Amino acid sequence: MLVVQTTAGQVKHTKKTIKPRETIECIHRFNLTSEQRLKEYPFNKAVQIQLVSFQQKDDTTEYILGSVPIKNGTLSMSRVTGLITMNNSQIDKLTDLLFNVGLKGDTYTFSISTAVGLDGGILFIDSKNKIFESIDICFDCGEIEIRTSKVRKNIGLPCIEKMGKLKSFFIASGLKY
Repeated sequence: MLVVQTTAGQVKHTKKTIKPRETIECIHRFNLTSEQRLKEYPFNKAVQIQLVSFQQKDDTTEYILGSVPIKNGTLSMSRVTGLITMNNSQIDKLTDLLFNVGLKGDTYTFSISTAVGLDGGILFIDSKNKIFESIDICFDCGEIEIRTSKVRKNIGLPCIEKMGKLKSFFIASGLKY
């Protein structure tokens, strides 16, 4: 098993046997304020943030299978089952979950997934009403895919409860799964 340890921004690769529950358990670990979280890309560039749920099709050639169906900065509504424009309170709750909830320890395991059943996403919309960034989410497979390296990596760290909390947030916001 490959284990990546992070300490003050340094990455060390070691081989070690670990108990998964001990290393991937989520806690409210960080204390970034709402102002600090909103300064993080892409939240700092968005004039509007939306949550989306969609049905994945197996027979698509127009879009990349397993990603939010965006073409030329516009969301294709053909597979969308729900779309919510977030208010400030919802954005605050979402950023708290994404940035402050993290792994219990500094050690975590990761794997590359071939899952294609993404069923939700976060859309970041600019002043021209174009989607400039998205975060794809697969609740069932526990994957968060970030399309750019500009987004802080701790958004997608794989801790057990984070995906359940994120799905509950989507449902509480009005989306159905």
